[in-house]
Amino acid sequence: MNTLVSIVIAAFAAAFAIFHTYPAPPKSPLLYQWEKEDGGSYFKFQDYDIFFKGKFRLLMIYGPADPVNKPPFHEHYRKLVPGSRIHILHEHVGHYVHLEAPKEVVAGYLPFLESHGVKTKTISVALPDRLL
Repeated sequence: MNTLVSIVIAAFAAAFAIFHTYPAPPKSPLLYQWEKEDGGSYFKFQDYDIFFKGKFRLLMIYGPADPVNKPPFHEHYRKLVPGSRIHILHEHVGHYVHLEAPKEVVAGYLPFLESHGVKTKTISVALPDRLL
């Protein structure tokens, strides 16, 4: 393994070591199946899954030009994480949505915050059209 990768993984593990005392969250059935068929150990840290089934308010801000998570991904995500919201940006936006379309990201994020009781009227954001 690349030395830099090893260092990054070690730093990440050390940063999250404080969570080791908490009980493991429940896994979703899809992750149980995936773990049996494929290298599920990639998504484990100290016997805890980084993916789990829980009740959280989630918003995915998605760029359809993402070469990593191609357009069918948002439909897969919708099935995998029921109850979550998806804000799909313009077709030219890719993987780094916050850099490629910062104004669009904020325009999608603020209504999500407001829908959960966060008062966003006092938030002032001055952003360029692109940071990349």
